[in-house]
Amino acid sequence: MPLFRSLVTHKVWPEHRETYEQATRALVQATGWEHGVMEMDWFREQADPNRYRMLTVYLDAERALEYRRSEPYLSWHQAVVVAGLLASPESHSELEYCQVFPPRDPACTPQAEVSLRPVSEDNLRAVIELAVHDHQRSFVASNDRSLVQAYAAGERAWVRAIYAGEVPVGFVMLSLDRQLPRYYLWRFMVDGRYQGLGYGRRGLSLVVEFVRTQPQASALFLSYAPGEGSPKAFYEAFGFRETGVQHGRELEMRLDLGEPAEGVQRGDD
Repeated sequence: MPLFRSLVTHKVWPEHRETYEQATRALVQATGWEHGVMEMDWFREQADPNRYRMLTVYLDAERALEYRRSEPYLSWHQAVVVAGLLASPESHSELEYCQVFPPRDPACTPQAEVSLRPVSEDNLRAVIELAVHDHQRSFVASNDRSLVQAYAAGERAWVRAIYAGEVPVGFVMLSLDRQLPRYYLWRFMVDGRYQGLGYGRRGLSLVVEFVRTQPQASALFLSYAPGEGSPKAFYEAFGFRETGVQHGRELEMRLDLGEPAEGVQRGDD
């Protein structure tokens, strides 16, 4: 969905300017990605030093509402609004928009190039914060849990973030047993904000391309739990077919990759 921008104007009583600035500076410093805030800029007007403006860019309108229930914002509201530092009520201007350049929101640019990138210290937080829609959460583990499992599995686990342009939009984890050989799509998810834009299919295509480079890779397996919100239809549309094998409550599917090309060696992992 589009980004969400909020422009707020504060008219402060002259005798409370210093207290207001201390509280608002603390708010800006305490606000970050974990609150769904991409950017926060705070200005004082040149013509009227008692008038301030704050421009905040959120990931979406929902995160803007969540932010106003966060501890940093509630503390600021208590110290500024409830304490009576403002000479007039806050003036709000809000807008959903697509930023053309530099591109920040893949939901606005479905033609963005899709790539698979390692999960590193630089993008770890962003990957962990990715989440499917609420009604889908019983069908796929959270990314933080998947990363813990990947760490425990060692070399058998292959994890990547799915990127659209320069923004992480999904996550994939493979189980690679090159001795059998057997290749298993252990986890695959696209954040709910970016579903329906083709990123899932394009990301899965790159995963399949990678698996094709592995020793004797003739099929890619996965399993899913049936029920409303299940990803079965997505995988069927991609070409996966049920094998008739059941693992607990999950049903296995297989994508035939054809016979591996003669002389194919292990790909870059």
